[in-house]
Amino acid sequence: MSFRETLDKAISLLCRKKVPYARDPLLIEYFRRSFDNSPPIRPYHLDYPNDDILRLIVDRECELYLEAKYDGTHIQFSKYGIFKHDGKPISNEQLAGLMHICLDNPSLVSRIFRAVEKGYVIEVELFGKYYTPMGFHLTYDRLYDLTVFEVGLNGKWIPPPEKYILLKELKLPYPSYCAIKPRDVEELRRKLSEIAGRDEYFEGAVAKTRLVDTSGYRVKQFVKDGLIAFKVKVKEPKIKFRKTRVKRRTKREIRIGGALAKEINDELLKLYSENRGIFSSPRNIPRIINYILDYLRNAHPHLLEGVEEKDLKRYIAGKALEIIRGKFR
Repeated sequence: MSFRETLDKAISLLCRKKVPYARDPLLIEYFRRSFDNSPPIRPYHLDYPNDDILRLIVDRECELYLEAKYDGTHIQFSKYGIFKHDGKPISNEQLAGLMHICLDNPSLVSRIFRAVEKGYVIEVELFGKYYTPMGFHLTYDRLYDLTVFEVGLNGKWIPPPEKYILLKELKLPYPSYCAIKPRDVEELRRKLSEIAGRDEYFEGAVAKTRLVDTSGYRVKQFVKDGLIAFKVKVKEPKIKFRKTRVKRRTKREIRIGGALAKEINDELLKLYSENRGIFSSPRNIPRIINYILDYLRNAHPHLLEGVEEKDLKRYIAGKALEIIRGKFR
């Protein structure tokens, strides 16, 4: 969609939901810039940990920072514009949330733009009662809100704990966190699971540490610009869909499991949160499949190794159909 189409749809959505908003000139200007630029630091995607990343943390004696994982959507603010996690301009749903925050908490938006004007790249999570794909913020006291989970400068993310010091200086909110320095892999596994399961960690935990030498470890997918990061999720989504009976065309079993299944299910829920219209009819399933496949190829190509594309498409189609034919529990 164009700048004008997205803006008009955002306003229409807010009016339809009877959500108050402010048409902040600075927000609109930065949003407009998104259509002529790209993110200065590529927004990253998170993977679940493998054995190598756990061994690396223990062997290198890394101090690991575990941040609460909010249940929302990534948005990047920079002097080049406002972008979503795939590097494209934010959607009308995301813009709508920001326009409400401009009215509900204008000082927060102003502080973000002041940081951007100083040259920082600010990565935020947009979440709230009206933006919670997994349902962890359904009882939150604000319709939309923001928390800052990354600050970048000169093409790199600033690692913790320096990041927290800077965010305090900028007077910007950030997720609660705790630091651990595990002695062995088993202790690390236990701590990751225990902390990610805490109520105050919402969807789970995001583990981060400064970038270290990774030679000899298969950890490419965890290396970001300036830091190492991965996610830990042990909770089931608060929002689920009732499964519906679908006539089976074949007895052949589709085996998609583990991290790949989680990524597909999570991304479908996020897509539903951003674009419910695409789930209005089974005719849109090919579009949904293409969206999810593009996401996986871009964000998690290693998860697709050894998986037959036809099986993957059938799995995505089945899950999409559950959402189309089902209702929230």
